[in-house]
Amino acid sequence: IRFSVLEPKNARSYIAGKSLFQECIFYGEINEIYDENLKNAVYMFQKSAGLYPYGEFDITTQLELLKVLLDSEELVDVQLETALELF
Repeated sequence: IRFSVLEPKNARSYIAGKSLFQECIFYGEINEIYDENLKNAVYMFQKSAGLYPYGEFDITTQLELLKVLLDSEELVDVQLETALELF
């Protein structure tokens, strides 16, 4: 098993990608890099959520995305996701 520790900024990029992927807004590679694809996905989320759209994953955007994810009724099979990541 390999563990890695991400810097806070890199961790935010990873969380942004994974969260926006779950909301079917981001389709790129989920990693710790905040690239143009992720910036565009954040921009699209901000625009659809009525936030000021500028593509930065700021605290307002993070809180709004968290609210959307918590309101989502979709159940996620975490065990299946983990198994798929391992194999």
